[in-house]
Amino acid sequence: MTTQRHDILRPLTDPATFAGITYDLNSSYTDRDGTVWSFEDTISSEDGTWDMRGSDHCYVESLAEVVLNWGPLRLHGTRSPSSLFYRHDQNKWRPSAAES
Repeated sequence: MTTQRHDILRPLTDPATFAGITYDLNSSYTDRDGTVWSFEDTISSEDGTWDMRGSDHCYVESLAEVVLNWGPLRLHGTRSPSSLFYRHDQNKWRPSAAES
């Protein structure tokens, strides 16, 4: 199930919390099937949690959907917040050229 997305774009600096667990938005997480999930810069309009994109998915799921359907999530890796920059032409935060 794909989520509808808000137009709200936010910097990936604050942590996300779902079901009592706090997630670093600059980190990626591995689900129980081995898929690596990274946070997008949008909030799900369905449940209000951050959107995530899986390494084997071409679509976006909310943090709540990922945890409930494929959890628990384990920390996979962390990207430095300084590696993000704001793309004014796309109105989105994106990895720097070194990480894209």
